[in-house]
Amino acid sequence: MLATWLVELYLSKINQLEDLASSATHTTDLISSQANVMPDYKQQQEDIEDEFRTFLETYKGHLHKPTTYKLISSHGRSSAMLYYADLIGDYDRVISHWIIEENWAKALEVLGKQVCTVQHV
Repeated sequence: MLATWLVELYLSKINQLEDLASSATHTTDLISSQANVMPDYKQQQEDIEDEFRTFLETYKGHLHKPTTYKLISSHGRSSAMLYYADLIGDYDRVISHWIIEENWAKALEVLGKQVCTVQHV
């Protein structure tokens, strides 16, 4: 339960930093003289996203898969969803995503990795 709550906190923070980065970019465009004063929200967002990926790697066994997918999807984080799915070996979800996106090369790449893994077992 605690790990799931932390997923929500990470996702909220990432969204908040993304919003701040977006508004800071817009404000910087309007007032270029204050560009050096603005905090680097984009860098902070990237740092939190890296931390979130590390969290998922560390605690993937403690997370309820359906709830984690639902949280990540509700925040519109398809790259995080793909990362989590790959991390837990849910290749069907990853391949389905790339098929929906009509990115056949990515779908075949994931399928190829899955076939190689099965052959080595």
